Amino acid sequence: MFVRGPRRWTADSGAPATPSDGDGRDVAPVVVALASLDGRLITDTQVMTPGRVHTLELEVRLGGVWPEWADRLEASFVSHLRTPDDAEIPHFSWIRPADPDQPLTGDGTLIIRFTLPAGGRAPQLGLALRFLGSVNGSPTVQECDVAGHRHLRIRPFDASLDARTGWSSVDERLLTRYERLHTANYGEDEIQAYCRLLTAVCRAAFLMSYEQAYRSGAQVSERQFHDDLEARLLADPELGGRVERGTRAALVFLDLRHDRVTAELKVEPRTAVTEERSPKYLGQPTQYATADGARLSLLVVLDMSRKTSPVGTPENYIWDLQPRLHGLTNPEAPSLTTVVVVNGGLPTPSTWSRKKIEIETAEDQPAAEAGTRSSASDDPPPTGD
Repeated sequence: MFVRGPRRWTADSGAPATPSDGDGRDVAPVVVALASLDGRLITDTQVMTPGRVHTLELEVRLGGVWPEWADRLEASFVSHLRTPDDAEIPHFSWIRPADPDQPLTGDGTLIIRFTLPAGGRAPQLGLALRFLGSVNGSPTVQECDVAGHRHLRIRPFDASLDARTGWSSVDERLLTRYERLHTANYGEDEIQAYCRLLTAVCRAAFLMSYEQAYRSGAQVSERQFHDDLEARLLADPELGGRVERGTRAALVFLDLRHDRVTAELKVEPRTAVTEERSPKYLGQPTQYATADGARLSLLVVLDMSRKTSPVGTPENYIWDLQPRLHGLTNPEAPSLTTVVVVNGGLPTPSTWSRKKIEIETAEDQPAAEAGTRSSASDDPPPTGD
């Protein structure tokens, strides 16, 4: 078995002939091909990290079919991708086996280097299998009908589609939010950075709610919260260590930043953080983002206030705020801040035993999810601090 780069027939070498029915040979024999990536059978679109080396394995089952005139079998993947600029795709070749009933196997290096727009469709690789040899001294090729993996789809990792937090309900909420970004005229790099950072923040911060350092009665300063979250984000492989803190921007020093997307961190010790109250923090992340030429930003608030009711699941504490921008009523490029509330200060579950908890009634339920809330609405100003 040989593995090499793409092979092309040239005019100088002469185009190989194709055997016909008149030659007494079956046209287009059927073979079964099974492809695996890094030891796992491919069952869906493969998500890959650009520049990372992967092993593409191919198993071909001939079912005893091998034409008498053929010397070898070749397998190649056909695509619009430009090789090697866009991808390095292996080419496979086998000589006549001693037993054509035995599967043929081979592996080669697969590397992708291309990128796609956020939410872009994965390109398709079509598998072509052909027998090569000679008939009466003339080069001859016979294409095969491929069963099994006739096509493969591969694409680079997309933070707006592939990032996960560990909470399925949070993932569903985030992916719905990311879906809206694809048609909202944001830059591709900004979308990817925002999605990476928001997912990583949720993955790290929501775990803090149930840690002893953030239990009811604990005293947590903003510096402690910053230190803890920064350490977790720096350790997150999806952020690649690209987490800055204290960088000078917008006339002061920002909290955390990943690839030009800012996360402003706050600790609220006394008042419950709600969607109605959160706009009081909105100015900072908006101005930090603007100074970087970005429109997307995060506001992460650790809510250490006393809990008078049990907290809900984490997806309830993520919402968007769209600030009114100075001198503009309908800006062509609006800013957007996503608020993530981390509920600290939780009591032990037994604290709620025999304690009367208010219940929601039908009249309390909103008609529909509000979605993105504008801080420039006609609602009364937030109360509290």
